[in-house]
Amino acid sequence: MSQQGEQLQERTMQFAVDICELIKLLPTWEPGPAIRHISWREFIKRAKLLSSPELPRLLQEALELRNIFGASGGTARDRQRTDFKR
Repeated sequence: MSQQGEQLQERTMQFAVDICELIKLLPTWEPGPAIRHISWREFIKRAKLLSSPELPRLLQEALELRNIFGASGGTARDRQRTDFKR
């Protein structure tokens, strides 16, 4: 695995661990099916389920990782199309 790949893997693992820690701070009630239609990040923020100084950082990290993986998926699809045409 490349150094960049290893760094992304570590970053993703740390994000998962940080989210687990954040989940421990959430109230124990179940918000129900309406949550499926709302971004969980926005839901936590609007419902004021917790006030953690980590929340803004984790929201930003979630967006950045989503963008990285989205771009990576697009690159993989482009390569697959190029390889198919050969």
